[in-house]
Amino acid sequence: MLSTALLYADGRLDWFVDPAKLTSEVTDHLGKEVALLTPEDLGPRLDRLGGMTVAIDPATVSAWFFDRLAAAGANLIEQADPCQLPKATKNPVELAGLRRAHRRDGLALTRFLAWMAVEAPTGQVSELSAVDKLLSLREEVSLYQGLSFETISASGPNAAICHYRVTEASSRAIGAEEYRTHALSLLGTQAVLAPKARHLRVGVQRVDLPRVDDRGGPANLNS
Repeated sequence: MLSTALLYADGRLDWFVDPAKLTSEVTDHLGKEVALLTPEDLGPRLDRLGGMTVAIDPATVSAWFFDRLAAAGANLIEQADPCQLPKATKNPVELAGLRRAHRRDGLALTRFLAWMAVEAPTGQVSELSAVDKLLSLREEVSLYQGLSFETISASGPNAAICHYRVTEASSRAIGAEEYRTHALSLLGTQAVLAPKARHLRVGVQRVDLPRVDDRGGPANLNS
């Protein structure tokens, strides 16, 4: 959820967010220290910070905030966002869960890459069918909860479109031509090339295969 917050030294927080994005469970959970405001309230609230010292992170905050606060007369101190380190810190249970999730999803991605290697060079795979195949393989893995965002599957000129979303009308064939590449979210750029042109492969993300048990199958992929 994209939103903005102002955190005060006394622990109070102004949260500027579209109320349509909040469920009753979220609003009921928030304490009295959190004030819910609309995105339109952000500018006027910044204007009220004149004469106050405001810590601001130039790595994550746009120039608009700097200009608005400077015009209001705030004393700006550039420093790292204090929320970044706590967000990045994971406890042992979280780390173990992340590793298990990556192994489960890695199984689906590995199966997809194997399928692409065989099917894409035939010219019978489209952007849309690649999306459907990857989704079906992920749905076979235990604990699958759904996509965090729509898969970006693009070939040829479609791969140049930022945040491209394939449709029935825009879907193109993959692998019908020797030098066509297929860009897939999470996988970087996967080249679909004839053997003689394999040196042109670029940007393929490394996929580490899970360890194999003594029966020849993947180990602990559904835990």
